[in-house]
Amino acid sequence: MNFILVNCLMIFNLTLFASNNVVSIENKNISVQQEWVKIDANYPQINGMTNTNFNEDIKNKVSVFAKDIEKQAKDNYNTFWKIGDFHYEGMVSYKYNINGTILSIIMEYYSYLGGAHGVTLRESINIDTKKGSEIQLKDLFKDKENYKQYILKNINDEISKKPENYFSSKLDTFNEANFYVDENGNLVIYFNQYEIAPYVAGVQEFKMPLN
Repeated sequence: MNFILVNCLMIFNLTLFASNNVVSIENKNISVQQEWVKIDANYPQINGMTNTNFNEDIKNKVSVFAKDIEKQAKDNYNTFWKIGDFHYEGMVSYKYNINGTILSIIMEYYSYLGGAHGVTLRESINIDTKKGSEIQLKDLFKDKENYKQYILKNINDEISKKPENYFSSKLDTFNEANFYVDENGNLVIYFNQYEIAPYVAGVQEFKMPLN
């Protein structure tokens, strides 16, 4: 599923069925267009759940991201814009998957603040739509003792196929917040740019069956 990129005039409502609950995703947008900065930030708002904290958290984070880039652009306008047609850029996009009562929202924050290239940061939120609560990685496993070993084995098996593509040929840890469940019900563990591979490799994903 591609990341959603829409302009600020497009609002859509897509319905997801989770157990007996009906959850819908509404797109929201923050757009700024100036000579020295361009911001196009799309973010989801979840309808159909009593817990609205997720919506507030997402909205606030995207708003802070956009305001921070706009502020930096204004502060540096006289220095950079007059030197060489330089402007700041910020983009936020997202995708989501639904599996039973598991809703996974994957956010990507892109910023260009000068230099050779921009930087993309991925974050994810996994929600139990029936309970209205956030899902932790360990919640997906019956075996609470060995799930980390299972994940690391799958990651290292994949790395061993092309070890030259990574900074290390074997990992012994990972960020437990960086996961989502894909459209086929597989667990995906991801690493952001520069974490385990060069910039050109982008965000690294490792997919494995979720038993």
